[in-house]
Amino acid sequence: MSTFITKHCLWLCLLCVALTSAAAKAQQYGLYAMGSLGHIGGVDIASNPNGTTTTGSLTAGGGTFGLYDNFARVGPLNFGGDVRYETQSSGSGHLHEGLVGVRLALRSPLLQPYAQAEIGGGGTNYGFNTGSFASQFQFGADYTLIPHVSLRGEYGIGRLSAVFHSNAQTVQQFGLGLVVRLP
Repeated sequence: MSTFITKHCLWLCLLCVALTSAAAKAQQYGLYAMGSLGHIGGVDIASNPNGTTTTGSLTAGGGTFGLYDNFARVGPLNFGGDVRYETQSSGSGHLHEGLVGVRLALRSPLLQPYAQAEIGGGGTNYGFNTGSFASQFQFGADYTLIPHVSLRGEYGIGRLSAVFHSNAQTVQQFGLGLVVRLP
């Protein structure tokens, strides 16, 4: 084998190692826990004798726990996935959701804004429609406190509905907590 081919094969191998190392470094996981406040509006809570339905709302506090993975980077953008569990309770009832979806985040040293779209299952014991299908959009930002630890603020809005029923409730979530990023 000629020296020319050997040198080029060596350079090609080094380039492949460098690219795969960079791709492996680009993968970033984050674990998060937030105190959260959930609100369900437009809930059918009572049937009246005249055939109409009384609606109400539920506001409850609890927590949101999850994991995200930024598996692709393009310029300053991170593309990835998110999986989470949300649970809120009050004296009137509770709300819980398990969601999975996609996320888009802007990568910067101090503040990382993001948006997510997720679907999954959920339920409540408040009202007639106890739910089973949930969809939600979240918007928020992670503020870096120290390397690998951020403060997270988030707002989410979505729907909770029975799969084969047209009635759906609007769900809003507010959260504040910590994110631990794992390299």
